[in-house]
Amino acid sequence: MINNRNTHLAIAQVDESKFGFQRLLVSRTNKMYPASQCWGLGGWHEAYCIVHPEVYGQRQTIKPVRTLQPSFCLSGCGEDIINYEWNDPIFARFNVTPAGQPPAEPSVSYGINREGKPGGCTGYAGNPITAPECINWRKQYKEWDVSYQAALDALSIPVDAYNASVNEDNRLHKFEDYTWYNLIGSPSRSKVTDTAPSLIRVGGNLNITGNGTSDSKLTNQDSQIVVGGDVNLADTALSNQETKGTYRVQYKGTA
Repeated sequence: MINNRNTHLAIAQVDESKFGFQRLLVSRTNKMYPASQCWGLGGWHEAYCIVHPEVYGQRQTIKPVRTLQPSFCLSGCGEDIINYEWNDPIFARFNVTPAGQPPAEPSVSYGINREGKPGGCTGYAGNPITAPECINWRKQYKEWDVSYQAALDALSIPVDAYNASVNEDNRLHKFEDYTWYNLIGSPSRSKVTDTAPSLIRVGGNLNITGNGTSDSKLTNQDSQIVVGGDVNLADTALSNQETKGTYRVQYKGTA
């Protein structure tokens, strides 16, 4: 057995500057938050705490692919509002293949187009114009719309997942009852006060042959082994041991 030990290692626990802070413990839960990431405290109303302060407010949700028209609207009530055109950059952002360009609407002089401008396949009274070019265009547009709706369905999946992730980042914990703690932390850290590491220095190869028993061990504790060549340990175990430093905090306070 070979022991390479730092026999003079001495460590003391050294006090550091105290610090004060406040914590909230939400009643009937094990959730505790720093008071600095909460608001609405001390009143009769609900209080809120930021759940994920490391990411809170860094991202915002985007429009869903479709929005349901409210029932109290003036027109088109209960219908879906599509928030993204066929060529919107959001398709590329989420790596979704968009639909191709829609068929061009014929310019009929006595009608209006889908944008409400003169020249299209809808009469001024809202009736569809039955000119042959308009009939053919409606057929082509219906076929195109199938691919457009499919692309929107595919886009909804990553958009909804993104918004769910953002909502979790920005989630607030709402509650009424809690315990407010005023705490003082007294930290201490270990410090080496004396040391004399041992040193094994070999210019060439280090060759050690043991007998394979538990006594055949090279122990290197808080010290150094410096070898210029190879380390060859036959039937010998190497045990590198390091004394770890510690950091402790004792808390005292009132609720």
